Amino acid sequence: MLIQLYWKREQCCICHWRNDFCKSVLPHRHHKIRGRATTKKMKTTKENSEHYTWGDSCSGWHLVKSQSLSIIEELMPPGTSEQKHYHEFSQQFFRILKGKAIFEIGDRIIEVEEGNGIHIPPKTKHCIKNDQSENLEFLVISEPTTRGDRYEEPFEQEF
Repeated sequence: MLIQLYWKREQCCICHWRNDFCKSVLPHRHHKIRGRATTKKMKTTKENSEHYTWGDSCSGWHLVKSQSLSIIEELMPPGTSEQKHYHEFSQQFFRILKGKAIFEIGDRIIEVEEGNGIHIPPKTKHCIKNDQSENLEFLVISEPTTRGDRYEEPFEQEF
C-alpha cells in the first residue's frame, strides 16, 4: 500500500522518471525507498510552535529552533522592554509585524515602524522597548542561535 501511494506522485521520487515512464507499482530493482517518501512537511504556525514567556508578560514562539538559525515570533505588551545586552557571535534581524519598536543600539535610539526591520551585528549592545499603547509583534531572526550567547549589563568588556 505504501509503495502504491508512493508511485501516485507526479514524478517518481526514487529515479525521477515521470510516472508515464515509470509504470511499475513496485520499485525497480535499483530503487531504495527513502525516508522522504513518507515524511510529511508540517506548516509552522504559532499554534504548533514551542511557546515561552520572558520579562513582564512578553511571549515568544520558536518557529525555527536550531544551533545555526533561530526564528522567533515575539509579542511585547505596552510598556515592556528587555534588558540591554549583546551577543558575542550572533547577528540578529528584527522585522516589525505590528506596532512600533524603540531600539536602543549603543548610544542611539532608533524607532522602527510596522513593516520595517533592523539588523543588529554581533557584539552590538542593544535592547528593544514597546512604549506604545498597543502590543508590539515582531520576528527576530538570529544566526547562529543566541542560546548561550547573551551578555547583559553590567558589561565586562567594552567594544
